[in-house]
Amino acid sequence: MKKAQLSKIYRALTALKDSPEESNIKLRYGIKKNLSIIEPEIKVLRELEEENKKILKDLLDEQETFIKEKGKTDAQGNKYIPFTAENLSKEDKALAEEFSKKLEELNEKYKEQLEEYDKKNEEYTKMLQETEVGTDITFHKMAPNPELWPAWTTKAPYGEQVDILIEAGVISE
Repeated sequence: MKKAQLSKIYRALTALKDSPEESNIKLRYGIKKNLSIIEPEIKVLRELEEENKKILKDLLDEQETFIKEKGKTDAQGNKYIPFTAENLSKEDKALAEEFSKKLEELNEKYKEQLEEYDKKNEEYTKMLQETEVGTDITFHKMAPNPELWPAWTTKAPYGEQVDILIEAGVISE
C-alpha cells in the first residue's frame, strides 16, 4: 500500500469517527482500532510536512502580519483579505490589490525559500505516491450495522469516506 492511500484512509477514518453509527460498538471499535494501527505512520508524515512548512516561516509570518494589520474582520473575528467577490467595494479592491503587490514582493524576497519548499514538497508528494508503507498494515475489518448501512453511506460527507474504506478493503459490505 502506498503512503498516499494510507493518508486517504486515515482521513476517511477520522471523518467517520463521529459517524451516525456512533452507537454501533463494533463499528466504533473498528474505526478506533484502525486509527491506532496507522497513526504512527501518519505522525511521521505530518512531521515531514511541518519540517517543509518551516522553510516558509518568515514569508508566512510577513503575510500574517500584513493581514492582521490591514485585513478585514469576519463574523468570527478572523482577519482576511477579500478576493473572490466580483462586486467588491472600491476599498476592498484596493486592499486586494495592495495584498497582491505585497505577495509579489514577498515571493521575490523569499524566492530561494520558495524554490527550496517547492523542491522538498515535490519530493514529499512523489514519496507519498511511490513509496510503500514500511510495515505490513493489517486493518481490522469493519462491517457496519446492515439496518443503518443505506442511510450511513448516503449521508454527506460519509458516503465518500465509506467508498474510500470499501475500496481499500477496510469495510466489507
